[in-house]
Formats: sequence, structure tokens, C-alpha cells
Amino acid sequence: MKKNDIHFLTIVILLLLAISYSRTLTHSEKIPPSKELFLFPYRIDQWIGEDYGFDPAVIQNLGADEILNRAYVRSKEEVIWLYVGYYRSQKTGTQIHSPLHCYPGNGWNPVLHQVVPVHLQNRIVRINKLIIQHGAEKRIVAYWYQSQEKVIADEFIKRLNLILTAFRKNRTDGSLVRISTIVHDNMPDEDWKRIVSFMQAMYPQFIAFIPQ
Repeated sequence: MKKNDIHFLTIVILLLLAISYSRTLTHSEKIPPSKELFLFPYRIDQWIGEDYGFDPAVIQNLGADEILNRAYVRSKEEVIWLYVGYYRSQKTGTQIHSPLHCYPGNGWNPVLHQVVPVHLQNRIVRINKLIIQHGAEKRIVAYWYQSQEKVIADEFIKRLNLILTAFRKNRTDGSLVRISTIVHDNMPDEDWKRIVSFMQAMYPQFIAFIPQ
């Protein structure tokens, strides 16, 4: 099959799915109960968390139903920021914002973007790895989209999954999970290992707060 034929077939499939998706808009979504994010543990292994608020205008722009924005500290030089934005519905309201769009709008320039495998809870998943820069400061970021039990890195797959889940389960709830830290001494590999270690410790507790 030619490349153009594949693209055309993909568009047709997406249009058919979008029609099915639109027919679910008049039906209320059935989302299982879950714990509220403000109850998420303040202690993750040796990391101790502290909440940080957002400006009301930022919260309104994000459009999330629940937000967790917390700094976890292990030592004076080791700080990891955890952000989770949870959306109960993405049918007619605000959809999840991509960090690739948000960071440049806040003055952070992405200098590296990769999709990499990590080991989470006895399975290999793929997440986004970013290095961003603002002046002389660099940060390294891990982020993904959580849709029920699925960990999704790709924007296109996220949209496709949103349509399929709306059609099959009548659900469009989902979360953006973002973990970041400062790049120390221009050694991002060591900082990435720290992020992955934190991620592996927090994830089993995190999924208990996500409707399955």
C-alpha cells in the first residue's frame, strides 16, 4: 500500500471515529470514584513534598478539574517538581495542554525531545523526555498522558485513544503527569536517573488516585 493511501485510510478511520465520538456527547460519562489528588502522599521514599499554588489565571487557563503541584525535596540540592492535572471530561471542555506548547509560552525553550522507554510496575512504557532552557537555567522533564491504565507519550495516539475510549467506555477522563528537576553541573544523565527513580517510587501510589 502506498504512503498516500495509508494517510487517506487513516483520515477516513479518524473521521468515522469522530462521528461515533460526537454521538456520545449527549450522554453523561460514567467515571468510577477515586481519591482526590490533594490526598496524594507527601512522602515518597526519602522525598518530602511541599505544595505550591498557581495564580488563579493559570488555573483557569489549564482548565483541569484537579491539580497537584508539589516540590519533593530529598536534600538541599535535590528537588523534584511533580505536576498532575486531572480532567474528568474532555468532550466539550478544555483538553489537556501539551508541555511542548506550554513551555515556550512561558519562556522555556525545548533543546531536546525524545520518547524513551522506562520500567513502571512490571511493564515497559514510553514517556517523553525533555531538556528545556530559560536563560542559563536548564531543566530536565519527564511527562506522559495517563488514560485510565494507559501511559501514553504520543500526541496523535492520545487523541486517537480519547476517541476510542469515548466510543467504547463513554469516558474521556485523563491526566497529564509531569516530573522535572534542575540540570546539575551539566550532567542531565544523572538527573534523569533521579527522575526515573522518583517516578518508579511514586507511580504505584499515583495510579490509586486515577479512576480505572
